[in-house]
Amino acid sequence: MPVTHLSKVSVHHSDNLAAKYDVAEKDLPPDLHTTHTHFNGAPISWMTNFGFRHKPTGHAVAGHLEESYDIELDPGTRSNAALVYFDGAAVQSLATRPSDTTPGKVKATLNLGDPPIGWS
Repeated sequence: MPVTHLSKVSVHHSDNLAAKYDVAEKDLPPDLHTTHTHFNGAPISWMTNFGFRHKPTGHAVAGHLEESYDIELDPGTRSNAALVYFDGAAVQSLATRPSDTTPGKVKATLNLGDPPIGWS
């Protein structure tokens, strides 16, 4: 399984996705810090954004990919921290589980091509 290591998250994806797409870190959308600041009453600390890009064209993937992938990152700093992502319309929660590859990390599964990620 190919892994793309970014500054705050690792993206674990299939050979199929690796053949079609590159994964790259992106700037966070500016409105996240002003419009999407809380989730279930708790403040959000947006930490990273990455995106899948079509290999032949370099165009960003809008919406969902044809299959899911895992991300691996450091756990939240609060015991009840919730991992969240922005789906283009609203902030959504993201279930985490302990990493099976790196002790002390957590994993989550997504299928979005451009998901800003944060802890709430």
